[in-house]
Amino acid sequence: MARLIPRKEDLGGRALALGILFWLAVLPKFVGMSFGTARRSGLEEEIKTMMEQAPPVDMFLLFDLSFRNRFSPNQIVQTVKVPVDLFIWTISRDPAHPLITMELGDKLIKFVKPIPGAPVVPAVPQEYMKEDGNCMEYTVKLPETGMKLLELVSNVILTFVEIKSFGVEIYNTDMINFKDFFIPKVTKEFHEVSLLLDGTNESRDIEKAMHFFQEQATVRYFKLNYNLPTKVSYKGPLRGYCVKLKDAGFVSNESMLGMDCEKVVINREIINTKHLNGLLKIWANNGGLARLKMMTVIFKSCLNPERLYHGLNSRPTQHPCPDFYKLGPESWTRFARDVYRGSGCTPGIAVLVHERFYFWIP
Repeated sequence: MARLIPRKEDLGGRALALGILFWLAVLPKFVGMSFGTARRSGLEEEIKTMMEQAPPVDMFLLFDLSFRNRFSPNQIVQTVKVPVDLFIWTISRDPAHPLITMELGDKLIKFVKPIPGAPVVPAVPQEYMKEDGNCMEYTVKLPETGMKLLELVSNVILTFVEIKSFGVEIYNTDMINFKDFFIPKVTKEFHEVSLLLDGTNESRDIEKAMHFFQEQATVRYFKLNYNLPTKVSYKGPLRGYCVKLKDAGFVSNESMLGMDCEKVVINREIINTKHLNGLLKIWANNGGLARLKMMTVIFKSCLNPERLYHGLNSRPTQHPCPDFYKLGPESWTRFARDVYRGSGCTPGIAVLVHERFYFWIP
């Protein structure tokens, strides 16, 4: 496996090569020449080959060169794309949270904020890069802050990488100006989005975030953690392959009745039997929730099993206990019921037990 931190004897040769890259990048600004029209020399091709074969540390040195000198790398460097499996933005005021996290195979690379009081410009690479197993951190030492810093770092990194999937973690929605949000300019397709919020977030800002990620973007895995009472509720559709909600009613019942998801996990202290009965009826009687394969609801309220199945065609299931059900075959036989939606259709199986409700379509 390639080293993430360079040996001291490696730095001289790489510094020379990067120095050449620097002059290849900035020289056209002084002589009015464009590498887009200039003939590539053997040296340029050699540098390109070096970058394609180099370990990730050379990528970091290029990042640092770009950050310090505020220039866009020339087209030779732009053609060298480092493959990245997952690229995650983190929007947070907490200095412990990274700005950006990238997954490259079994490697994890984080771009982090500087420690308060640290020098603005480090002297040697070891001062801004550190390694912990397969995880590497690069400290971004720039005067910008907040979303401006995140956007600047993103623009530099995206010059060198080819992203397979994007993700976003948001801890502070009030940091985002949704009228001038830079991330939609990069992508509107996300592998994962997590809104991990607390009481410092305005509910109107959370509503804007929900509106963008649920109605204007495509998200495969969506997670909302906002467990505080609020007078504002999100009434739009819920979309995604898998949606996880831990809230106190911020997402309305109307949203869940119209959700377009395969897997759903809802965690609320208070939920009523009428709501769950309505979900089952939407599925059984109206052909709704067409994509749904699995729903789990975790709660602390007391529900009435008879009311749960009121108005539904249901009976004890004969289906064997599935692997996901951890309470055992006896509990499954006692509590699981088939819910029918019409002749010729595979029944769904509902289970209400121990402050949990499961609905599964085999």
